[in-house]
Amino acid sequence: MFKNFPIILINDFINPSAQEKKDLIKQITAPKIKSNNNDGGAVNTAVDYESNSLLDRIYDKYVDTCHEVLKPFTLHHDTSSIAWTYCTNDQDTKHVWHNHTKSSTINSVYYLQIPHCEGNQLEIEYKGNRVDFHPRENDFLIFPNYINHAPMKPRSKEFRISINFELLCNEKAEDIFAF
Repeated sequence: MFKNFPIILINDFINPSAQEKKDLIKQITAPKIKSNNNDGGAVNTAVDYESNSLLDRIYDKYVDTCHEVLKPFTLHHDTSSIAWTYCTNDQDTKHVWHNHTKSSTINSVYYLQIPHCEGNQLEIEYKGNRVDFHPRENDFLIFPNYINHAPMKPRSKEFRISINFELLCNEKAEDIFAF
């Protein structure tokens, strides 16, 4: 799928228990539903690790996997283990092309919940080439900070929930992702 793209896709990265998944979805959606505001899907919100060991497991596996599959790198002292969630549905979404060059070196996204509907894909662009990625639950993408991407609007009232992690490294993304 990602031929000629510096992107790593891992299917079934972590399969949480039904209860772990339910608890994390509730933790992410409860404040959103209560405030009824996510600025039209334009805002990512931090997720609290302290009350969710699943996030710790995902983050630890993310770092270990990056060390296994990428060129050698060292984490910058300013690296944060904060997880960010992007939670959208047909009522609360915004199609925004972006990258992570100002906040990370290695970027990732874990797909926690994907409604069974049209419009859940992630548009990805690299060197003038575009691909539409249709994630499945528990898929995990690892990619360099310079990859331009935009989540498409889900066509469902059910939330599409992804969790983003970023690593800031001492090395450049171009060197780490040199395959």
